[in-house]
Amino acid sequence: MMHTAGLAAKVGAQYDVPVIARLATELASIQPNVAMMHTAGLAAKVGAQYDVPVIARLVAELAQQPSGIDIMKAAGIASSLDAALATFRPQRVIFDAINAAGLNRPNATFAAQAAQILSSQESISRLVANAGGGATTAGLFATMSRYGQVQAHLGSLAADPDIATLLRGSTRVAGRRYDAYLSGLPPRPTARRAAVACFGGDTQTGLLIAESLTASGLDDDDRDELADQLTVVTLEAWQTGPANAREDLFEALAELDPSLPDWLKAAWDDIVRDGPKAASKIANCTIECIDRALRIVAPVDDVTAWIVLVGVKPGWMDKNRPTRRARVMFAMRHRSNRDARLAVSQVEALATLVQDVAGNLQSVKHGDAPAMAVMRGWVQAAEGALSQLLLHR
Repeated sequence: MMHTAGLAAKVGAQYDVPVIARLATELASIQPNVAMMHTAGLAAKVGAQYDVPVIARLVAELAQQPSGIDIMKAAGIASSLDAALATFRPQRVIFDAINAAGLNRPNATFAAQAAQILSSQESISRLVANAGGGATTAGLFATMSRYGQVQAHLGSLAADPDIATLLRGSTRVAGRRYDAYLSGLPPRPTARRAAVACFGGDTQTGLLIAESLTASGLDDDDRDELADQLTVVTLEAWQTGPANAREDLFEALAELDPSLPDWLKAAWDDIVRDGPKAASKIANCTIECIDRALRIVAPVDDVTAWIVLVGVKPGWMDKNRPTRRARVMFAMRHRSNRDARLAVSQVEALATLVQDVAGNLQSVKHGDAPAMAVMRGWVQAAEGALSQLLLHR
């Protein structure tokens, strides 16, 4: 429908804010709104049963700039977050039109993907609009810039019926937990809560990159373009950005076991070298680092005794041994339940993604941009998850 409406190029992932601003002005000024429907080719799509006043309300919303944009400009935040926020509203209008027309009903996976993307976009917009200034939010806004650009890219592709479903459910629970975490943040969060939101955002960004780029129905051109965009705006920005936080993580890992940081460093070395079996090596390094850290902070006997004390929960035991989920919950037992549940959902999502696609990545040629982005996404997600687990305890 986006191609028919001529909107795909305008609200795509190039983030040309002046174009989006002109689009909003043009759509808001068209009267009557039935003319806009015909011009965009929507009338034929939705049929006579469609409620035209609904379109009118949707178009009127386009004329309103999100208040978060003004906040970002006043705070001097980088234009990347500004640009990502500006894409959310027109994308929501498109999804709302699809939903109102009932075009999403035959495809439950498409509907679930749209709901996941829109929920995340809403949580980002609400956070930016409500957050106050200060040092604790500066790093959080940088994380939201990277995370927001991923959501904007996914939103522009997901509204196009010719594009394969990118999100199949692997990150859905983790995304819901993270949306809830952002929604629960006060305007001026404590340093610890802001840090957890940063770590969680970096983790979720890595998870979304790994999931979307491994969609089976995505054609090579779209996959390459998406990989290039996400590598530039998220992975590279993350690698060069929060250097202090990564140093803190490596120090915390070294305190547990001097060899632990080497697993993550080895993963990065394999990404740079892109040698034979790089995917399996990187997959092993990321999960092994998490599991080895958990074995130290959550020993089997201690976790088992704790489970007897608090009562076993679903997914906590496997063949009389504590699962990864139980170990994370034990390691974070003195933290809030929201922190622990977020960490559990993201660690489990990472393990699932790594297990599902590591073997398939072995068959790709060296230097393949999507595969490299997926592997970098794994390591980013692992470092974010470990930071939640070990920092600010």
